[in-house]
Amino acid sequence: MHTIAQEGIYVGMLYDIAFMGGGVRGIAFCGAVAQLEKTGYLPRKLAGVSAGAIAAACFASGFTATELKKELLELDYSRFKKRDYVALGLISRFKNLRRDFGVYSADEFEKWLTILLLKKGVRTFADIKGGATGKCLQLTAADIQGKRLLVLPDDLKLFGIDANKFSVAKAVRMSMSIPLFYEPYILQAKNGKQYKIVDGGIFCNYPIWLLDDGCAKLDVPVFGAKLISDALPSDKDINIAKKFKLADYIKTVFASTLDATGHGYSRVVTGDSQRTINISVAVDGKNIISTDFDINKKSASALFNNGEHATKAFLRTWNFDRWKKMRS
Repeated sequence: MHTIAQEGIYVGMLYDIAFMGGGVRGIAFCGAVAQLEKTGYLPRKLAGVSAGAIAAACFASGFTATELKKELLELDYSRFKKRDYVALGLISRFKNLRRDFGVYSADEFEKWLTILLLKKGVRTFADIKGGATGKCLQLTAADIQGKRLLVLPDDLKLFGIDANKFSVAKAVRMSMSIPLFYEPYILQAKNGKQYKIVDGGIFCNYPIWLLDDGCAKLDVPVFGAKLISDALPSDKDINIAKKFKLADYIKTVFASTLDATGHGYSRVVTGDSQRTINISVAVDGKNIISTDFDINKKSASALFNNGEHATKAFLRTWNFDRWKKMRS
């Protein structure tokens, strides 16, 4: 393991990282990793939920931050707000909710991610370096019927499924299926039963405990990347709230739930705040919310820059040896 010290920063050192959920704002995580790459850090184990699951899966598959930034800036996020049948207006939304328990289908998202990961030769967890059992990639999702948080790919065995043969894109889809906004993923167990799986962020939106439970001695730094809403709602946003339609209401309710910093995270251990990169989601004085699928390229680029700048500031004071002494 390389540990070339340079002004308190370890250059060429491996690290583990957990990404919180964040919807369309996940490009900010790409900016964070870009700065880590510039400093010489190399990712080893990655964990994430929802948008964090997308970032974790892409980096575990071998994408560099530069490569992923290009893909995300060219992405039309509105394509992920499609229904799987055509109908009109409010009636169609109620039909989707009654029939599929979600306004929109996530099929288009899964298709996009499948094609993207195939550029790095990754289809199943067996294709990830370290395989399904190496814990190089861990994602969370929520089993609604079982009322339990799932850690993927490990918990696929609960359903009689071979993790090595399971699609990474499907696992990410499970992790990012915002309840009511997206249809739940229907997981077919080996025994024939079907389970509805949704966004893991409803139980825990910051899964850093997957990488560090606070007990084991760490051989590499474990970082966490959080998204912080630090701008106040504008008068325009407050006035719009008076004109909500069903889709607006669903979008805002779940954006508020999933945007809550560290939602559901109770396993706080010594040193968590000192190893967490807090990234602002404010662009031009306004917070970008997780379900803003109309986000434009300019705002996406600004979020990337936010991730870069936050990580650069974080690394100025980060020192692994000093952190370990504080932790002990």
